[in-house]
Amino acid sequence: MLPLIAAFGVGALAYKAYGKYQDGKTSSERAHPYKKPMSLQEKNLQIFRAALFGSAIHSDGVLHSDQKVIQENYLKSIKEEFSDVDDRFISKAKSLLDRTVPFSELRNILESVDQRTEGFANLRADVEEIVRTDSIVVDEERAFLFKCELLFEGILDAPIFKHKLHIEEDDIDTEYLRYLSSEDVRLEFPETPVSALRDGVLYTVHPSNNKELIPFDGLLSDGFATSKHAELINAAREAGASRIRIEVASSQSGQGSQAGGSKLKVKVASRDDESPGHEGNIGGKKLSNDFHSLDEGELIEYTFEGSRAGGFFNFNGATADDVLSRSRWLRDDDNLVTLVKGFFSKNKVLSYEFVADYQAVGKAMRMGELAAKCGFPCVKASLSSHNEEKSEAMMKKRLRYHVEF
Repeated sequence: MLPLIAAFGVGALAYKAYGKYQDGKTSSERAHPYKKPMSLQEKNLQIFRAALFGSAIHSDGVLHSDQKVIQENYLKSIKEEFSDVDDRFISKAKSLLDRTVPFSELRNILESVDQRTEGFANLRADVEEIVRTDSIVVDEERAFLFKCELLFEGILDAPIFKHKLHIEEDDIDTEYLRYLSSEDVRLEFPETPVSALRDGVLYTVHPSNNKELIPFDGLLSDGFATSKHAELINAAREAGASRIRIEVASSQSGQGSQAGGSKLKVKVASRDDESPGHEGNIGGKKLSNDFHSLDEGELIEYTFEGSRAGGFFNFNGATADDVLSRSRWLRDDDNLVTLVKGFFSKNKVLSYEFVADYQAVGKAMRMGELAAKCGFPCVKASLSSHNEEKSEAMMKKRLRYHVEF
């Protein structure tokens, strides 16, 4: 995948600083250049660099004949620049240059690196240069670049899958990318709507449901952004709530809504409206505009006919367990599970007030943005209409819900 020029490109990266140092010196000085001792900070950085460079070289899963050149040039530059490089260090660096390093191992190595060390800030660009030296960048390499972005931003690992209707012989799993057929998805991620899978598209595990896959472009949709919000509202609605009032508890500004200065927007829905869905629907209507307008100081209020029957059943006969089983965000959060069961309880509580945060939603949206940055197919186009600041604002968003029965 990487042509010969890429191999020398890596060598050039490793030699860049050293070459500048040699310029302007006499022939005698160049024959016996000054070698500086390698500090612990520099040593840790070089080990991390070797791990990244080796992973970039091998990220497409193919061993290339020019990798020997890459390895020799990089190691030669280290030996010529530092005076105290021992065989143990060289052996460790060589082993990292010769393979793809798992994300967990990269993270462990990074933990030892002082990110203020000279040269650290250039690593992102260096790695991208290695991958992009070849004019053809394949999904396996994009997956590696995405993992690097997660690494540098301190985001937990996210698996990457490529769905193929027909997996060919050359569709080989790598350290950073797995190929899945529809049958694989059906067996490993049984809550994924298989009929909606797209051929050749990259997926990850849904951030709130490890039995379901979601395409990376889906992380940038308004339906995803409002999905947790919709589940909370629809849980209360199905339990027979008559009124739901929502305001910002704190957002990116760090300030909550002030009742005296906020605008009240009232939405009316009845139990005859369409059933709630996962993608930001309540009564078949998009919540997106209302959800985002909360950051502008508005108070949102939904009113329903409201009919509450005790015994964990709503007026249509659904139970708390039914509502939770259909949810993605609620069922694995103990506090929200307790809340939803309280909505359906025999205990005649007339009102609930609680605060929900959207940090997990925001982090997932950020992954979608990083996937777009790395050139994932389909995702880049989705980002054009997406405000890149939305994920940061979402991570700080906290909404206060007041539910009346």
